[in-house]
Amino acid sequence: MVSSGFDVTEGNLTTFAKHLDQLESDLRNSSSVLKSIVGDPGIFGIVGQLFGAGASKWCAEAGDHLGKYAETVSGFSDETTLAVKKYQNGESDAIDAIGSVGL
Repeated sequence: MVSSGFDVTEGNLTTFAKHLDQLESDLRNSSSVLKSIVGDPGIFGIVGQLFGAGASKWCAEAGDHLGKYAETVSGFSDETTLAVKKYQNGESDAIDAIGSVGL
């Protein structure tokens, strides 16, 4: 059985890298919003102070997690962009090699 493999083009990789960049930006924005949420401890009275403090804590932690996820996505984006550059260099090198044969 022979496999035809898979086909990835420079355009596909570039589009995916841009998608990852947008995802990273969205995650960082969401992280900032979550970290800025502060539950007013006095909003529900004395008993509600526990709810406000807890909400603030959980929102801050969720914001931290989204920030870490954004860093991971950024790494994927950087690696994809590097793959595009390697792909371009490989094509250029192949063209140079074929051209030097003098066909």
